[in-house]
Amino acid sequence: MTIAEMHEVSKIFIDSRNGKGLVAIRDMSLTIKEGEFLCLIGPSGCGKSTSLNLLAGFETPSRGKVLFRGEPVKGPSPQRGVVFQEPSLFPWMSVLQNVMFSIQSKDKGERKRIALENLRIVSLDGFAHYRPNELSGGMKQRVAIARTLAMNPEMLLMDEPFSNLDEQTRRKMDEEVLKIWKREERTVVFVTHNIEEALMLGTRIVLMSASPGKKEREWVIDLPWPRDPTSDYLMDKKVEMARKMSACHCANSSNDLLEVTD
Repeated sequence: MTIAEMHEVSKIFIDSRNGKGLVAIRDMSLTIKEGEFLCLIGPSGCGKSTSLNLLAGFETPSRGKVLFRGEPVKGPSPQRGVVFQEPSLFPWMSVLQNVMFSIQSKDKGERKRIALENLRIVSLDGFAHYRPNELSGGMKQRVAIARTLAMNPEMLLMDEPFSNLDEQTRRKMDEEVLKIWKREERTVVFVTHNIEEALMLGTRIVLMSASPGKKEREWVIDLPWPRDPTSDYLMDKKVEMARKMSACHCANSSNDLLEVTD
């Protein structure tokens, strides 16, 4: 069953100083199936994050349609939770208070129960009364994930959430997200520039072309977990994807600029 769609979507960002528009994505079409773990990869600046922001409702398309459950996306919604590159926690609040902040219930006891339940999911219930400055980078990002899960979204949108972590911590966090996805049965759209990360996580991987971005190619990865990155199959896929990504980058190494008139 389809949960979200992009139909021939283009997004142009206008620079009010010179009247020029930057075409971030052009004629992007994408169907997201309920329950899948979809990874978006592509060259830097290809519109991966822009696509995620359109799905989240943070941006509106310049042309085309973005749909969720068959209805146009008109703005942000708790149905579509977002995990950003930076945890963006409130430093003056405890871990528990940060997670409670995202919960809409007016009953404080209910908010606390939901917050603790989601902290348990990310194995941080023992740190409920810590402040963010007392946590490691990986722990902060797990709090951010718990905060998003506490909203009870149907779809998780993750924008390179572990790109600022060291390799060992990133791998551990990837394993945590995979466990959450399996247990919670949420739909996940995961943006990454790391091909190996996409191969280790995704049920489907979509490659976007260089800016202006659009869907270039996709692969279905029908393998069980845990996956071995040194297996012949995944090594071959990694080489294939790296070549395709390099070809995309070389085919269009500059952004499209348009003159915009009233």
